[in-house]
Amino acid sequence: MLATGVAAIACLCAIVGCQDRKLKVEIAAAGDSTGRTFRTNQTDRASLEQAAAAYGSEGEAEAELGRKFIGTFTEGALPSEIGNRGGIGRLDSSLGSARAYYEQFADRRSEWTAMRDRVEGGILWMQLFGRFIERRKLKVEAERVAFSTWWNGEMIPLVADVYLMYSGMQAAVQAQRIGAMPRRAEDFGARTADETFRISVFQPIAVLLAERGWLNANEFAAAQMIGLNGNVSNRERAWASEKIFMPAISRIVTRFDPSRKDMKLKDFAPLGLEFVLWLKLSREYREIVLESDAISPMVKEAIRAGKWDFELPPPFGFRVMERPKVTDAEVVLDTGAKPFFTNGVWNESTGRVEFKGGFYEGKYRYAPYNAPYYALWALPSQRQESCFESTILVGESLAEYCAWEAALDEPLRARWIKGLDALAASKDAAPCFAAMVELADDHPVPVPLATWLAERVGKPLPEQFKPKAPSEKAGEKNGDKNGEKRNAPVNNAPAAKVAAGAR
Repeated sequence: MLATGVAAIACLCAIVGCQDRKLKVEIAAAGDSTGRTFRTNQTDRASLEQAAAAYGSEGEAEAELGRKFIGTFTEGALPSEIGNRGGIGRLDSSLGSARAYYEQFADRRSEWTAMRDRVEGGILWMQLFGRFIERRKLKVEAERVAFSTWWNGEMIPLVADVYLMYSGMQAAVQAQRIGAMPRRAEDFGARTADETFRISVFQPIAVLLAERGWLNANEFAAAQMIGLNGNVSNRERAWASEKIFMPAISRIVTRFDPSRKDMKLKDFAPLGLEFVLWLKLSREYREIVLESDAISPMVKEAIRAGKWDFELPPPFGFRVMERPKVTDAEVVLDTGAKPFFTNGVWNESTGRVEFKGGFYEGKYRYAPYNAPYYALWALPSQRQESCFESTILVGESLAEYCAWEAALDEPLRARWIKGLDALAASKDAAPCFAAMVELADDHPVPVPLATWLAERVGKPLPEQFKPKAPSEKAGEKNGDKNGEKRNAPVNNAPAAKVAAGAR
Protein backbone atom coordinates (compact mmCIF):
# COMPACT_ATOMS: atom_id res chain seq x y z
CA MET A 1 0.00 0.00 0.00
CA LEU A 2 2.77 2.43 0.95
CA ALA A 3 4.66 1.87 -2.30
CA THR A 4 1.46 2.19 -4.34
CA GLY A 5 0.55 5.47 -2.67
CA VAL A 6 4.01 6.92 -3.21
CA ALA A 7 3.96 5.90 -6.86
CA ALA A 8 0.61 7.62 -7.36
CA ILE A 9 1.85 10.82 -5.72
CA ALA A 10 4.99 10.79 -7.86
CA CYS A 11 2.99 10.40 -11.06
CA LEU A 12 0.74 13.31 -10.20
CA CYS A 13 3.62 15.56 -9.21
CA ALA A 14 5.63 14.77 -12.33
CA ILE A 15 3.20 16.93 -14.28
CA VAL A 16 4.47 19.98 -12.39
CA GLY A 17 8.02 19.50 -13.63
CA CYS A 18 11.52 19.49 -12.17
CA GLN A 19 12.63 22.03 -9.56
CA ASP A 20 15.75 22.77 -7.57
CA ARG A 21 15.69 20.84 -4.34
CA LYS A 22 14.42 22.74 -1.33
CA LEU A 23 13.67 21.32 2.07
CA LYS A 24 12.65 22.62 5.45
CA VAL A 25 12.98 20.68 8.69
CA GLU A 26 11.41 21.61 12.02
CA ILE A 27 12.76 19.77 15.06
CA ALA A 28 11.30 19.80 18.56
CA ALA A 29 14.18 18.71 20.80
CA ALA A 30 13.27 20.04 24.24
CA GLY A 31 11.61 16.86 25.54
CA ASP A 32 12.55 13.21 25.99
CA SER A 33 11.65 12.38 22.38
CA THR A 34 12.33 14.27 19.16
CA GLY A 35 9.57 15.52 16.92
CA ARG A 36 10.48 16.15 13.30
CA THR A 37 8.57 17.69 10.41
CA PHE A 38 10.14 17.38 6.98
CA ARG A 39 8.95 19.45 4.02
CA THR A 40 10.26 19.00 0.50
CA ASN A 41 9.57 20.12 -3.04
CA GLN A 42 11.17 16.95 -4.46
CA THR A 43 8.30 14.90 -5.79
CA ASP A 44 10.03 12.32 -7.96
CA ARG A 45 9.33 8.73 -7.05
CA ALA A 46 12.77 7.94 -5.58
CA SER A 47 12.71 11.00 -3.30
CA LEU A 48 9.21 10.29 -2.03
CA GLU A 49 10.00 6.64 -1.39
CA GLN A 50 13.12 7.54 0.58
CA ALA A 51 11.21 10.01 2.78
CA ALA A 52 8.30 7.61 3.19
CA ALA A 53 10.65 4.85 4.32
CA ALA A 54 12.17 7.19 6.93
CA TYR A 55 8.77 8.10 8.40
CA GLY A 56 6.75 4.97 7.71
CA SER A 57 4.03 6.95 5.95
CA GLU A 58 3.28 8.56 2.61
CA GLY A 59 3.20 12.02 4.17
CA GLU A 60 0.65 14.59 3.13
CA ALA A 61 0.31 17.38 0.61
CA GLU A 62 0.95 20.90 1.89
CA ALA A 63 1.11 24.39 0.45
CA GLU A 64 4.58 25.58 1.52
CA LEU A 65 6.79 23.22 -0.49
CA GLY A 66 4.60 20.41 -1.73
CA ARG A 67 4.96 17.40 0.58
CA LYS A 68 5.20 17.04 4.35
CA PHE A 69 6.23 14.15 6.59
CA ILE A 70 5.85 14.12 10.39
CA GLY A 71 7.37 11.71 12.89
CA THR A 72 8.54 11.23 16.48
CA PHE A 73 11.87 9.59 17.22
CA THR A 74 13.25 8.31 20.51
CA GLU A 75 16.68 7.12 19.44
CA GLY A 76 19.71 9.36 19.03
CA ALA A 77 19.84 9.06 15.24
CA LEU A 78 17.57 11.24 13.13
CA PRO A 79 15.82 10.02 9.96
CA SER A 80 17.62 10.29 6.64
CA GLU A 81 15.22 11.77 4.11
CA ILE A 82 17.71 12.64 1.34
CA GLY A 83 20.84 10.84 2.48
CA ASN A 84 21.49 13.35 5.27
CA ARG A 85 23.11 12.09 8.46
CA GLY A 86 22.31 13.52 11.87
CA GLY A 87 21.46 12.91 15.48
CA ILE A 88 20.58 14.42 18.84
CA GLY A 89 22.49 13.08 21.82
CA ARG A 90 22.32 13.89 25.49
CA LEU A 91 24.41 13.65 28.64
CA ASP A 92 22.14 13.44 31.68
CA SER A 93 22.93 14.37 35.26
CA SER A 94 21.04 14.76 38.51
CA LEU A 95 20.64 18.52 37.89
CA GLY A 96 19.77 18.56 34.19
CA SER A 97 20.87 17.36 30.79
CA ALA A 98 23.27 18.62 28.13
CA ARG A 99 22.28 17.99 24.52
CA ALA A 100 23.95 18.12 21.14
CA TYR A 101 22.47 18.27 17.64
CA TYR A 102 24.33 17.70 14.41
CA GLU A 103 23.24 17.15 10.83
CA GLN A 104 25.10 16.93 7.54
CA PHE A 105 23.06 17.40 4.38
CA ALA A 106 25.94 17.29 1.88
CA ASP A 107 26.57 14.01 0.11
CA ARG A 108 29.54 11.92 1.19
CA ARG A 109 32.79 12.06 -0.73
CA SER A 110 36.45 11.28 -0.20
CA GLU A 111 37.75 14.68 0.87
CA TRP A 112 41.40 13.79 0.28
CA THR A 113 40.69 12.44 -3.24
CA ALA A 114 38.61 15.51 -4.10
CA MET A 115 41.28 17.90 -2.80
CA ARG A 116 44.07 16.07 -4.63
CA ASP A 117 42.14 16.10 -7.90
CA ARG A 118 41.37 19.82 -7.60
CA VAL A 119 44.99 20.71 -6.84
CA GLU A 120 46.39 18.53 -9.62
CA GLY A 121 43.92 20.10 -12.06
CA GLY A 122 44.97 23.57 -10.96
CA ILE A 123 48.67 22.78 -11.29
CA LEU A 124 48.06 21.43 -14.81
CA TRP A 125 46.35 24.66 -15.89
CA MET A 126 49.19 26.70 -14.39
CA GLN A 127 51.71 24.60 -16.31
CA LEU A 128 49.74 25.06 -19.53
CA PHE A 129 49.55 28.83 -19.13
CA GLY A 130 53.26 28.95 -18.38
CA ARG A 131 54.01 27.00 -21.54
CA PHE A 132 51.76 29.34 -23.54
CA ILE A 133 53.62 32.44 -22.30
CA GLU A 134 56.97 30.79 -22.81
CA ARG A 135 56.30 29.65 -26.39
CA ARG A 136 54.09 32.46 -27.70
CA LYS A 137 55.00 35.63 -25.80
CA LEU A 138 58.73 35.38 -25.22
CA LYS A 139 61.07 35.42 -28.21
CA VAL A 140 64.52 35.22 -26.62
CA GLU A 141 65.65 31.80 -25.42
CA ALA A 142 67.30 33.19 -22.29
CA GLU A 143 64.05 34.93 -21.35
CA ARG A 144 62.15 31.68 -21.88
CA VAL A 145 64.50 29.76 -19.62
CA ALA A 146 64.36 32.43 -16.91
CA PHE A 147 60.56 32.59 -17.09
CA SER A 148 60.16 28.80 -17.00
CA THR A 149 62.44 28.56 -13.97
CA TRP A 150 60.53 31.27 -12.13
CA TRP A 151 57.06 30.08 -13.14
CA ASN A 152 57.56 26.43 -12.25
CA GLY A 153 59.80 27.04 -9.26
CA GLU A 154 58.01 29.96 -7.60
CA MET A 155 54.67 30.83 -9.15
CA ILE A 156 53.05 27.40 -9.31
CA PRO A 157 54.03 26.44 -5.73
CA LEU A 158 52.75 29.81 -4.49
CA VAL A 159 49.36 29.40 -6.18
CA ALA A 160 49.06 25.84 -4.86
CA ASP A 161 49.87 27.10 -1.35
CA VAL A 162 47.30 29.90 -1.61
CA TYR A 163 44.63 27.47 -2.79
CA LEU A 164 45.39 25.05 0.03
CA MET A 165 45.16 27.87 2.58
CA TYR A 166 42.00 29.28 0.99
CA SER A 167 40.26 25.90 1.05
CA GLY A 168 40.94 25.33 4.73
CA MET A 169 39.98 28.88 5.62
CA GLN A 170 36.77 28.66 3.63
CA ALA A 171 35.86 25.47 5.48
CA ALA A 172 36.49 27.21 8.83
CA VAL A 173 34.38 30.24 7.88
CA GLN A 174 31.48 28.12 6.64
CA ALA A 175 31.54 25.96 9.76
CA GLN A 176 31.56 29.02 12.03
CA ARG A 177 28.30 30.43 10.69
CA ILE A 178 25.97 28.47 8.45
CA GLY A 179 24.55 30.51 5.59
CA ALA A 180 26.97 33.43 6.03
CA MET A 181 26.85 35.54 2.87
CA PRO A 182 28.67 38.68 1.73
CA ARG A 183 26.64 41.76 2.53
CA ARG A 184 24.70 43.61 -0.13
CA ALA A 185 26.55 46.31 -2.06
CA GLU A 186 24.36 49.06 -0.62
CA ASP A 187 24.85 47.93 3.00
CA PHE A 188 27.47 50.11 4.70
CA GLY A 189 26.61 49.30 8.28
CA ALA A 190 29.12 48.50 11.00
CA ARG A 191 31.19 45.37 10.63
CA THR A 192 29.61 42.36 12.31
CA ALA A 193 31.33 39.85 14.61
CA ASP A 194 31.07 37.21 11.87
CA GLU A 195 32.78 39.53 9.38
CA THR A 196 35.54 40.23 11.88
CA PHE A 197 36.04 36.50 12.27
CA ARG A 198 36.29 36.04 8.50
CA ILE A 199 38.89 38.81 8.23
CA SER A 200 41.02 37.16 10.92
CA VAL A 201 40.73 33.75 9.24
CA PHE A 202 41.75 34.94 5.77
CA GLN A 203 44.44 37.35 7.00
CA PRO A 204 47.32 34.85 6.54
CA ILE A 205 46.77 34.86 2.76
CA ALA A 206 47.45 38.59 2.59
CA VAL A 207 50.52 38.12 4.76
CA LEU A 208 51.70 35.28 2.53
CA LEU A 209 51.51 37.50 -0.57
CA ALA A 210 53.49 40.19 1.22
CA GLU A 211 56.20 37.98 2.66
CA ARG A 212 56.65 36.26 -0.72
CA GLY A 213 57.22 39.68 -2.30
CA TRP A 214 54.01 40.05 -4.32
CA LEU A 215 52.88 43.07 -2.30
CA ASN A 216 55.18 45.70 -0.90
CA ALA A 217 54.68 46.96 2.65
CA ASN A 218 52.59 49.98 1.62
CA GLU A 219 50.36 47.93 -0.68
CA PHE A 220 49.84 45.39 2.10
CA ALA A 221 48.87 48.15 4.52
CA ALA A 222 46.48 49.74 2.04
CA ALA A 223 44.82 46.41 1.29
CA GLN A 224 44.16 45.90 5.01
CA MET A 225 42.30 49.18 5.35
CA ILE A 226 39.80 48.61 2.55
CA GLY A 227 36.38 47.54 3.74
CA LEU A 228 37.10 47.71 7.44
CA ASN A 229 33.48 48.76 7.89
CA GLY A 230 32.35 45.48 6.37
CA ASN A 231 31.94 46.62 2.77
CA VAL A 232 34.00 47.89 -0.16
CA SER A 233 32.60 50.77 -2.20
CA ASN A 234 32.91 51.00 -5.97
CA ARG A 235 35.45 53.81 -5.58
CA GLU A 236 37.51 51.65 -3.22
CA ARG A 237 37.41 48.75 -5.66
CA ALA A 238 38.59 50.93 -8.54
CA TRP A 239 41.30 52.51 -6.40
CA ALA A 240 42.51 49.13 -5.12
CA SER A 241 42.68 47.75 -8.65
CA GLU A 242 44.63 50.74 -9.98
CA LYS A 243 46.93 51.43 -7.05
CA ILE A 244 47.45 48.03 -5.37
CA PHE A 245 46.74 44.98 -7.47
CA MET A 246 47.67 46.11 -10.98
CA PRO A 247 51.03 47.52 -9.85
CA ALA A 248 51.75 44.20 -8.14
CA ILE A 249 50.88 42.28 -11.31
CA SER A 250 52.78 44.71 -13.53
CA ARG A 251 55.96 44.16 -11.54
CA ILE A 252 55.77 40.48 -12.43
CA VAL A 253 54.86 41.04 -16.09
CA THR A 254 57.55 43.65 -16.77
CA ARG A 255 60.13 41.36 -15.24
CA PHE A 256 59.96 39.42 -18.50
CA ASP A 257 58.39 41.98 -20.86
CA PRO A 258 59.24 45.62 -20.00
CA SER A 259 56.99 46.92 -22.78
CA ARG A 260 53.90 45.94 -20.76
CA LYS A 261 54.56 48.14 -17.73
CA ASP A 262 51.35 50.14 -18.28
CA MET A 263 48.98 47.16 -18.56
CA LYS A 264 45.43 47.57 -17.31
CA LEU A 265 43.04 44.91 -16.14
CA LYS A 266 41.14 45.04 -19.44
CA ASP A 267 44.37 44.19 -21.29
CA PHE A 268 44.28 40.66 -19.91
CA ALA A 269 41.04 39.74 -21.74
CA PRO A 270 42.68 39.38 -25.20
CA LEU A 271 45.49 37.39 -23.60
CA GLY A 272 42.98 35.01 -22.05
CA LEU A 273 41.17 34.52 -25.34
CA GLU A 274 44.45 33.84 -27.13
CA PHE A 275 45.35 31.27 -24.47
CA VAL A 276 42.04 29.43 -24.94
CA LEU A 277 42.53 29.32 -28.72
CA TRP A 278 46.06 28.02 -28.21
CA LEU A 279 44.72 25.21 -26.04
CA LYS A 280 42.27 24.25 -28.79
CA LEU A 281 44.72 24.34 -31.70
CA SER A 282 48.20 23.67 -30.35
CA ARG A 283 49.96 20.43 -29.45
CA GLU A 284 52.89 22.19 -27.82
CA TYR A 285 51.82 21.01 -24.39
CA ARG A 286 51.47 17.29 -25.18
CA GLU A 287 54.24 16.14 -22.81
CA ILE A 288 52.81 18.26 -19.96
CA VAL A 289 49.48 16.47 -20.26
CA LEU A 290 51.15 13.06 -20.42
CA GLU A 291 53.14 13.79 -17.25
CA SER A 292 50.23 15.27 -15.29
CA ASP A 293 48.60 13.36 -12.42
CA ALA A 294 45.36 15.19 -13.29
CA ILE A 295 44.93 13.15 -16.47
CA SER A 296 43.72 9.56 -16.22
CA PRO A 297 45.82 6.66 -17.57
CA MET A 298 43.06 5.87 -20.09
CA VAL A 299 43.18 9.37 -21.58
CA LYS A 300 46.97 9.25 -21.69
CA GLU A 301 46.86 5.98 -23.64
CA ALA A 302 44.49 7.54 -26.16
CA ILE A 303 46.82 10.55 -26.58
CA ARG A 304 49.82 8.26 -27.13
CA ALA A 305 47.76 6.45 -29.77
CA GLY A 306 47.34 9.73 -31.65
CA LYS A 307 43.96 10.94 -30.37
CA TRP A 308 43.60 14.52 -29.13
CA ASP A 309 39.95 14.65 -28.14
CA PHE A 310 39.85 14.93 -24.35
CA GLU A 311 38.55 17.27 -21.68
CA LEU A 312 40.87 19.10 -19.34
CA PRO A 313 39.92 18.96 -15.64
CA PRO A 314 38.63 22.24 -14.19
CA PRO A 315 41.34 24.46 -12.66
CA PHE A 316 41.34 23.83 -8.90
CA GLY A 317 37.85 22.37 -9.34
CA PHE A 318 36.23 25.67 -10.38
CA ARG A 319 33.60 24.83 -12.99
CA VAL A 320 32.83 28.39 -14.00
CA MET A 321 30.67 27.56 -17.01
CA GLU A 322 28.42 25.05 -15.24
CA ARG A 323 25.41 25.55 -13.01
CA PRO A 324 25.72 23.45 -9.86
CA LYS A 325 22.83 21.55 -8.34
CA VAL A 326 22.12 23.04 -4.93
CA THR A 327 20.02 21.75 -2.06
CA ASP A 328 18.61 24.62 0.00
CA ALA A 329 18.23 23.18 3.49
CA GLU A 330 16.52 25.16 6.24
CA VAL A 331 16.35 23.74 9.75
CA VAL A 332 14.41 25.31 12.62
CA LEU A 333 15.47 23.72 15.91
CA ASP A 334 13.42 24.10 19.10
CA THR A 335 15.93 23.48 21.89
CA GLY A 336 13.97 24.77 24.87
CA ALA A 337 16.94 26.98 25.84
CA LYS A 338 19.39 29.23 24.04
CA PRO A 339 22.37 27.18 22.78
CA PHE A 340 25.76 28.11 24.18
CA PHE A 341 27.52 26.80 21.08
CA THR A 342 26.10 26.71 17.55
CA ASN A 343 26.74 27.78 13.98
CA GLY A 344 23.09 28.58 13.50
CA VAL A 345 21.36 31.86 14.32
CA TRP A 346 19.34 32.23 17.51
CA ASN A 347 15.98 33.88 16.88
CA GLU A 348 15.16 35.71 20.08
CA SER A 349 11.51 36.28 19.19
CA THR A 350 10.69 32.63 18.43
CA GLY A 351 13.16 31.00 20.81
CA ARG A 352 14.50 28.79 18.03
CA VAL A 353 17.82 28.16 16.33
CA GLU A 354 17.68 28.69 12.57
CA PHE A 355 20.02 27.18 10.00
CA LYS A 356 19.83 28.19 6.35
CA GLY A 357 22.39 26.89 3.92
CA GLY A 358 22.91 25.67 0.38
CA PHE A 359 24.60 22.32 -0.21
CA TYR A 360 26.34 21.76 -3.54
CA GLU A 361 26.79 18.35 -5.07
CA GLY A 362 30.25 16.95 -4.43
CA LYS A 363 32.05 17.99 -7.61
CA TYR A 364 31.12 21.67 -7.07
CA ARG A 365 32.27 21.87 -3.45
CA TYR A 366 35.59 23.70 -3.08
CA ALA A 367 36.01 23.59 0.70
CA PRO A 368 37.63 20.44 2.10
CA TYR A 369 34.58 19.60 4.20
CA ASN A 370 31.06 20.92 3.85
CA ALA A 371 30.03 22.51 7.14
CA PRO A 372 27.35 20.58 9.07
CA TYR A 373 24.67 22.14 11.25
CA TYR A 374 25.29 21.83 14.98
CA ALA A 375 24.11 23.17 18.33
CA LEU A 376 24.87 22.47 22.00
CA TRP A 377 22.49 23.43 24.79
CA ALA A 378 21.47 22.38 28.30
CA LEU A 379 18.14 21.99 30.08
CA PRO A 380 17.95 22.22 33.88
CA SER A 381 15.87 19.75 35.89
CA GLN A 382 13.35 20.45 38.64
CA ARG A 383 15.83 19.02 41.14
CA GLN A 384 17.77 22.30 41.05
CA GLU A 385 14.75 24.05 42.54
CA SER A 386 14.54 21.37 45.22
CA CYS A 387 18.21 21.68 46.12
CA PHE A 388 18.95 25.36 45.62
CA GLU A 389 15.47 26.96 45.66
CA SER A 390 16.35 28.38 42.25
CA THR A 391 18.06 27.40 39.04
CA ILE A 392 21.74 28.21 39.39
CA LEU A 393 23.16 26.05 36.59
CA VAL A 394 22.05 26.89 33.06
CA GLY A 395 23.60 26.82 29.61
CA GLU A 396 27.31 26.14 29.49
CA SER A 397 27.73 25.88 33.27
CA LEU A 398 25.06 23.17 33.39
CA ALA A 399 26.74 21.33 30.50
CA GLU A 400 30.04 21.53 32.41
CA TYR A 401 28.29 20.10 35.44
CA CYS A 402 26.86 17.19 33.45
CA ALA A 403 30.38 16.27 32.31
CA TRP A 404 31.70 16.82 35.86
CA GLU A 405 29.17 14.46 37.42
CA ALA A 406 29.62 11.84 34.70
CA ALA A 407 33.39 11.74 35.35
CA LEU A 408 32.96 10.84 39.04
CA ASP A 409 33.71 7.24 39.94
CA GLU A 410 30.91 5.23 41.52
CA PRO A 411 31.83 5.83 45.22
CA LEU A 412 32.24 9.57 44.66
CA ARG A 413 29.06 9.79 42.63
CA ALA A 414 27.09 7.97 45.33
CA ARG A 415 28.54 10.31 47.96
CA TRP A 416 27.72 13.39 45.86
CA ILE A 417 24.15 12.29 45.15
CA LYS A 418 23.68 11.59 48.84
CA GLY A 419 24.88 15.13 49.55
CA LEU A 420 22.35 16.54 47.06
CA ASP A 421 19.62 14.47 48.74
CA ALA A 422 20.54 16.00 52.10
CA LEU A 423 20.54 19.45 50.53
CA ALA A 424 17.07 18.92 49.07
CA ALA A 425 15.67 17.45 52.30
CA SER A 426 17.21 19.66 55.00
CA LYS A 427 19.02 22.44 53.11
CA ASP A 428 22.29 21.17 54.61
CA ALA A 429 25.02 22.05 52.09
CA ALA A 430 27.92 20.84 54.28
CA PRO A 431 28.33 17.38 52.66
CA CYS A 432 28.36 18.83 49.13
CA PHE A 433 30.75 21.61 50.17
CA ALA A 434 33.14 19.09 51.72
CA ALA A 435 33.15 16.99 48.55
CA MET A 436 33.65 20.10 46.45
CA VAL A 437 36.71 21.18 48.47
CA GLU A 438 38.17 17.68 48.31
CA LEU A 439 37.92 17.63 44.51
CA ALA A 440 38.85 21.28 43.92
CA ASP A 441 42.44 20.65 42.81
CA ASP A 442 41.90 18.13 40.02
CA HIS A 443 38.14 18.00 39.39
CA PRO A 444 36.54 21.35 40.29
CA VAL A 445 32.79 21.83 40.04
CA PRO A 446 31.49 24.71 37.86
CA VAL A 447 32.09 28.08 39.51
CA PRO A 448 28.38 29.05 39.93
CA LEU A 449 27.77 25.89 41.96
CA ALA A 450 30.95 26.35 44.00
CA THR A 451 29.99 29.95 44.76
CA TRP A 452 26.48 28.97 45.87
CA LEU A 453 27.74 26.19 48.14
CA ALA A 454 30.36 28.45 49.77
CA GLU A 455 27.78 31.15 50.45
CA ARG A 456 25.33 28.57 51.79
CA VAL A 457 27.73 27.19 54.40
CA GLY A 458 29.13 30.64 55.17
CA LYS A 459 32.70 29.85 54.22
CA PRO A 460 35.07 31.57 51.80
CA LEU A 461 35.28 30.33 48.25
CA PRO A 462 38.37 28.09 47.87
CA GLU A 463 41.26 29.71 46.04
CA GLN A 464 40.98 27.22 43.17
CA PHE A 465 37.72 28.83 42.09
CA LYS A 466 38.82 32.45 42.25
CA PRO A 467 39.79 34.27 39.04
CA LYS A 468 43.52 34.33 38.40
CA ALA A 469 45.55 37.23 37.08
CA PRO A 470 46.43 36.96 33.38
CA SER A 471 50.11 36.39 34.20
CA GLU A 472 49.20 33.43 36.40
CA LYS A 473 47.04 31.89 33.69
CA ALA A 474 49.71 32.35 31.05
CA GLY A 475 52.33 30.76 33.26
CA GLU A 476 50.15 27.76 34.07
CA LYS A 477 49.05 27.25 30.47
CA ASN A 478 52.60 27.28 29.16
CA GLY A 479 54.02 25.18 31.95
CA ASP A 480 56.02 28.10 33.32
CA LYS A 481 56.36 27.67 37.07
CA ASN A 482 57.45 31.27 37.48
CA GLY A 483 54.22 32.46 35.89
CA GLU A 484 56.13 34.52 33.36
CA LYS A 485 53.75 36.25 31.00
CA ARG A 486 54.15 35.19 27.39
CA ASN A 487 52.93 36.93 24.30
CA ALA A 488 49.85 35.54 22.55
CA PRO A 489 47.97 36.75 19.48
CA VAL A 490 45.60 39.47 20.67
CA ASN A 491 42.80 38.18 18.45
CA ASN A 492 42.67 34.70 19.96
CA ALA A 493 40.01 35.34 22.58
CA PRO A 494 37.58 37.33 20.42
CA ALA A 495 37.99 34.92 17.52
CA ALA A 496 37.32 31.96 19.77
CA LYS A 497 34.11 33.52 21.04
CA VAL A 498 32.90 34.31 17.56
CA ALA A 499 33.92 30.89 16.25
CA ALA A 500 31.93 29.23 19.00
CA GLY A 501 28.88 31.28 18.14
CA ALA A 502 28.26 31.48 21.86
CA ARG A 503 27.37 35.15 22.02
